Amino acid sequence: MCGQGANALSVSSMEAVNGGEGADAITVAGSIATRLSGNDGNDIVVSGSGSDQIGGGSGADQLTGGAGVDPFIDGGVTEASTMAGGAITDFSATTDLSIFTGMLTGAFSFLGVAGLTATGSSQARLDATPKILLIDTGGDGNADIKITLTGADITGLDTNAFLWR
Repeated sequence: MCGQGANALSVSSMEAVNGGEGADAITVAGSIATRLSGNDGNDIVVSGSGSDQIGGGSGADQLTGGAGVDPFIDGGVTEASTMAGGAITDFSATTDLSIFTGMLTGAFSFLGVAGLTATGSSQARLDATPKILLIDTGGDGNADIKITLTGADITGLDTNAFLWR
């Protein structure tokens, strides 16, 4: 929907919004379920009150789900790498879902606050004080993805908050 470069876009009653290249600011108003993607660049994506699918694309993106059950989709290590990082401002462990596509190695384990170790399987841990989620996609004990959970409700965060496909 947006072109190249930095774009600011506010929409309502849209089913899909893609940011394109550049640092985009996308805001959705209303309760229609929308598929949102920032694509390339350091994007700010704010969804409405519907149950929206939200992905930032590559770059250090800031994602806000709003009301509703919102799946946050990560399609690759470059989307929220430990170098760029990413942030979800309102993740709820009881209603929202983190979806990781095409990155599962072995079986997934959520370790809580325990450290990552070389297990040969994908795993995640939570650094609870700053609310940083560290994801090891390859099972080597090193974080490949870093997501800051700013303002998130992490009470009850467990394996059920993650979907690997």
